[in-house]
Amino acid sequence: MGTGQVFSAGIPFRGEREILTTREILFAIHKVLDADCDVIEVHSSIPTLSGLKRGTAKWSFLRAIRELVRQGKTLLFPAFTFSYSAGKEFNIHHSPSETGVLADWVLSLPEARRTPNPIFSFVVIGPKSPLFLNADHHDAYGPRSVFAVLEEQNAGALMLGAAWDYLSFLHKMEQQHAVPYREFKTFNILADFGNGPVDPDMRVYVRRRDIN
Repeated sequence: MGTGQVFSAGIPFRGEREILTTREILFAIHKVLDADCDVIEVHSSIPTLSGLKRGTAKWSFLRAIRELVRQGKTLLFPAFTFSYSAGKEFNIHHSPSETGVLADWVLSLPEARRTPNPIFSFVVIGPKSPLFLNADHHDAYGPRSVFAVLEEQNAGALMLGAAWDYLSFLHKMEQQHAVPYREFKTFNILADFGNGPVDPDMRVYVRRRDIN
């Protein structure tokens, strides 16, 4: 992301109710993805990507993802749980993603992991996963956060049917530039990261309610 690597994949229609294949998904991704980009933040809207005339199959996507990992790519899928900020406790094993089904699909793979953040967790898979699992998960967008590691790794952003305004990396830039329509807020709602409930003392640069 240091050089603004952003990619948007599109898959053409071929007929009624055909299932997207692994080959088609990989072709579309490779068509827009720079060959030397080895860390990718993936935002998705599977219904938008496939459209009304194409069906989707979980394993078509998972085979494509595993092939990208085999090629040396590390992929991060937002598994955000915005309900945590509204007072709902978080459980890293049971709280589903609220940003699309693809993250939950990827998490079903034994080699995938979820970063321990009660709001902005990512499902991460690939050789550079430890860099993101070992980031600072108390500050959503701070200098040692997952988003900071994305920038350090010059990561790309791949939009699979999702619009660009869903690119969460932009919120890191908003914090970095101290935009006036956001402010810091700390959340102390209980969260379970696998060893019982704890207070994560989660610090987030949130949108101000008094500014439209």
